[in-house]
Amino acid sequence: MKRSEAETWEWVEQRAAELWRTPTAAEQAIRADLLKMGFYFQVPMKLVGPRGRVKYEIFDFYHPKLKLAVEVDGSSHRHKQGSDSRRDRMALFCGIKTVRISNKEALKGDLARIKEAMDESAC
Repeated sequence: MKRSEAETWEWVEQRAAELWRTPTAAEQAIRADLLKMGFYFQVPMKLVGPRGRVKYEIFDFYHPKLKLAVEVDGSSHRHKQGSDSRRDRMALFCGIKTVRISNKEALKGDLARIKEAMDESAC
């Protein structure tokens, strides 16, 4: 049975709250810094694609002023490159740029690509 839009949104919000309470080590490593930079953590979004297709997503980090999302990709994303690419294109269609960093970058606290994207988005 298919969920209604309201039921789907409720589920997405609940899932985002779960993810907020249980960050990965990589997310935890950069969370404080990104929050100070204006990002929010585990943000549910409703994206509407070019043909009106609705997709609900949860961004690891999202900066609403800059319309910039940051995704911390662990080893499971090696097998999800196609779906990640489709998600990034749909977000871009909605005006949201996505920066993907590896767990390794996050655990080292390497925010260089995020800062670069922020500078580009601020222009």
